[in-house]
Amino acid sequence: GDAELLSISSSSSSSDHKRNCVLQLGEMLRNNTLVPPKGDASATKSTTSLFRKPPPLQQRPSKVCVVGYSHSYHMVYAMHQLNLGHHFVWAQAQYPADINFHFVRRHIQQHNCNQFLIGVGQWPASDWGNQKNQQHWPKGKPVPFGVYRNEIFRVLDMFHNHFSKIRVYMRSIHYNPIMEDSGKCLPGDWRTPTVMTAYSEIIREQVNNLNHKIQQAQTDKHHQKDPQQIQFLDTRFITYPMWDSSYDWYHLSDQVAKVEALYLASTILDSKLKQQHLWLSLEASSED
Repeated sequence: GDAELLSISSSSSSSDHKRNCVLQLGEMLRNNTLVPPKGDASATKSTTSLFRKPPPLQQRPSKVCVVGYSHSYHMVYAMHQLNLGHHFVWAQAQYPADINFHFVRRHIQQHNCNQFLIGVGQWPASDWGNQKNQQHWPKGKPVPFGVYRNEIFRVLDMFHNHFSKIRVYMRSIHYNPIMEDSGKCLPGDWRTPTVMTAYSEIIREQVNNLNHKIQQAQTDKHHQKDPQQIQFLDTRFITYPMWDSSYDWYHLSDQVAKVEALYLASTILDSKLKQQHLWLSLEASSED
C-alpha cells in the first residue's frame, strides 16, 4: 500500500513538473526571452512580431503548406488554436519520397502555398512504415540513414531548381517516448531519440551543403538565387526537454505543440517580409 501511494505521488509530482516546465516555456516565448541555443544562426530570435497589430484586411495573407503526416496535422491544429490569422494548410506526406514535383505544384495551384514547412521522419522509422516498405529494406528496420540522406537531398534540389521563389523550411524531427516496441532488443519500432536525432542532423547537413553551393554561385549576378530560400529550423530546444511528455506516446503534448507553433510561425512570417525586400533588390541588381 505504501509503495503504491509513493508511486502515485511520484507520478503526480513528475506530471506537475512537466506542466510547469511547459507553462514556463510559453511565458518565456511571450516575453521574447526564449531563444535557440547559442550559435544557432538559422533560427530567428525575435518573436515579438506575433503580438503586433495585425496587418490590414486587404493585405494578402501568407499561405504555408505544412508538410508531413500526423505530427504536421497536429501542428496545423495548434496554429489555428492560437488564432494567428494566417492560412496554414496540411499537406499530407509520410516519406520524403512523397514530396515530388507534382506534389509541390499541386499544392501551389490548389492552396496557393508560397511557403513550405516540411517535417517527415516518423514514418521512415516506424513499425507501420517498415511494413509498408519492406520491399526496400527488411521489416523491423528504419529507413537507412544513407537512403534518407539521398531523399532529403532530392527534395531540396527539386525546390532549388524548379521552385526557386518558394521558401522552404525543413524542421527538426519530433521525439517519441520509449515504448514497448522501441524499447525492446531488437526494436520493432525505431522511433528512438537516437534515430530521430540522426534524421534531424541529416536534414541540417543537407540544408547547409545546398546553401553553401548557393553562396558560392552568388558571384554570378545572372544566376542569383535567394540565399535564404531553404532553411533548417531546429525546434529541439523546445521539444527535447519535453520529449517524454507525449499525451498518447506519439505526439507532442498540447502545451509543447503550441509553444513550437508560436516559434515556427514567428520565424516563417517574419522571414516572409524579408523575402519580399530581397526579391526587389535581386531584380533591381539584375537590371543593372
